[in-house]
Amino acid sequence: ETPIALPGLEAWAQMSRAEGEGDPRWLHELRQRSLARFMELGFPTTRQEAWRFTNVAPIARMQFAAAGPGKSIDSSFVERGALADSHRLVFVDGFLSTELSSTDLPPGLELTSLAASMSDPAVESHLGRHADWTNNSFVAMNTALFRDGAFVRVAAGTRVEKPVNLVFVTSSGST
Repeated sequence: ETPIALPGLEAWAQMSRAEGEGDPRWLHELRQRSLARFMELGFPTTRQEAWRFTNVAPIARMQFAAAGPGKSIDSSFVERGALADSHRLVFVDGFLSTELSSTDLPPGLELTSLAASMSDPAVESHLGRHADWTNNSFVAMNTALFRDGAFVRVAAGTRVEKPVNLVFVTSSGST
């Protein structure tokens, strides 16, 4: 059983390169290395011990399209329950929604978009270093193609009274 390739991966790679033109050099190199590693690994197969009960071939055959920002969703979920009384970052289809995210943060708590924080030295020192993209094809693909994520920093000695929630919403109609 040979590794399963991702249909249209070259198109994804081109998108990643085009979008990454403004990336810092270290990020561009990380994306390229992890994309090359995914190309070597392919999708996992049932011959690999960790995946012996999971056939990902149907996922690998799917055609995926990148979602775009700006989808409107029913936002009432942030006004009730545990989210209402929390600090939160809300992402809709992978893009930070500043309207749904918290803005009243206590001193010492920083919640922001990872994409907006790429020049922060903490991002370079941690991104791509804790999840093993060299041996896990899904991590390699995600490292190569991610657009955004959450950046959370709590200064030493800061006491955060409310929970911090990272909320990722997929709008209907997205693939």
